[in-house]
Amino acid sequence: MKYFLGIDLGTQSMKGILYDPDGNLVAHASQGYLPDFPKPNWCEQDVNAWIDALTNVISEVKKISGINAIDIGCIGLASQCGGIVPISSDGVPLHKSLLWLDRRAEEQCDVITHQIDPDEVYELVGAPISASLAAAKIAWFRERMPEIYDKAMTFLQPGEFMVYYLTGEIVTDYSHAGIYGLLDSTTLTWSKRMCDLFGIDMEKLPKIRPAADVAGTLKPEVAEQLGLDRTTKVVVGGADQSVASLGSGLITPGDILNVMGTAEIIAGASDHVDFDKIRLLRTHLHVIPGIWQIEQGALISGAAVRWYKDNLARCGFDEINAAAEKAPPGSNGLVFFSGLSGATSPLPHGYGRGIFFGLTMSHDFSHLSRSVFEGCAYGFRDSIESLEKMNMSSGEIIASGGGINSRIWMQIKADMVGKRIKTLKNSDSTPLGAAMLAGIAQGNFASYKEACDKFIEFGDSYEPNPANKQLYDDMYGFYRELFFNSCKLFDRYREL
Repeated sequence: MKYFLGIDLGTQSMKGILYDPDGNLVAHASQGYLPDFPKPNWCEQDVNAWIDALTNVISEVKKISGINAIDIGCIGLASQCGGIVPISSDGVPLHKSLLWLDRRAEEQCDVITHQIDPDEVYELVGAPISASLAAAKIAWFRERMPEIYDKAMTFLQPGEFMVYYLTGEIVTDYSHAGIYGLLDSTTLTWSKRMCDLFGIDMEKLPKIRPAADVAGTLKPEVAEQLGLDRTTKVVVGGADQSVASLGSGLITPGDILNVMGTAEIIAGASDHVDFDKIRLLRTHLHVIPGIWQIEQGALISGAAVRWYKDNLARCGFDEINAAAEKAPPGSNGLVFFSGLSGATSPLPHGYGRGIFFGLTMSHDFSHLSRSVFEGCAYGFRDSIESLEKMNMSSGEIIASGGGINSRIWMQIKADMVGKRIKTLKNSDSTPLGAAMLAGIAQGNFASYKEACDKFIEFGDSYEPNPANKQLYDDMYGFYRELFFNSCKLFDRYREL
């Protein structure tokens, strides 16, 4: 048995973790990169940033571990999803990747929503029509850049592109397929009805296979570039939220998970397909066969906190956390709404904008800092309440991701929903889940449960404060009122 490697292709960085054949961590590495925002509501990334990061991450884990190229037997992949890369017949990207944050396809979505009943869409593919869908971005290329659409052999999400780059195979898994907005939730095949609505040729879509299947081995030239052996296997991989769910131990129906990354994932596991009646949550397949994941997977939380850090606070995260701890719960009436790239909660609104409401001369850095954490936590509560209405009402919530390192943010969230939140010792659940897929694929583990039993350990827990919960109940009602009263302004703002 050989070493296995997990790779997380994120929005702002790539992470890699290497395990020996017995499942012991031997090395980890990362490399950062940032998306481009060429216009309002546009968000792009050059695929070469991913390739450079992958090359450097693999080089670093090999250097740290001291192993040889032949020792790495399998690579597992997790990736940001909802973005799209058009690929020509000779394998060349025809445009930068449009990322999940990109909302340029709102007009295309507006047209489609008038052609089909929203309930029909939701019950067909488990998600509302939205510019965040990969299908919407493909439709944008077809309408605005027809020369690229016509020349493209296929359109791939970032992780699918990476598998293609490594192996030459055009393939996706069921968790990724659900993010297109084109997967029939009954037949688990591409929906002709939805492809026709978006104007997408079905032959331009990848084949669908299970996440832990081996997609292929490394192309010789890629193996040489990466310093690996050409016999190294690459799994199909999965969407980051589902792979993170595996890496966090979300394998039992009824459990609830919160992954705090650039986008925040609030997810429940189910053994049957089910739909959120208000269409806040999406329904798609987990990377684990037979399990459905019902989730809010695009809440702009980590990205909002980073935006606040870089543009307003202009200091480190430690200083922001310390300041937030000094402010009282409720931030003296200051409310932050995190619609910095369109709103995804309490309901999706593609033209949503960020808001600080209630600013007065009495507010200072501490109130601003706490209100950002609280504003993200209001969106978190929206999803928890929707999951509870779908009979996923666990008394505690599992949390992972970089955000769990903020103790004040975790306590605010526990107070906001009145539930215990227990964190994982390993906050990097996404690359861990990717490594677990690789380990399962090459036989290091006989099952998903065996892999979870090996890796999942819990760290700190946060108990809710009843007094703070009562205050947040009132503030939460105001947050929702602020959103719904702002929707008309959001619609008007797009015309300015």
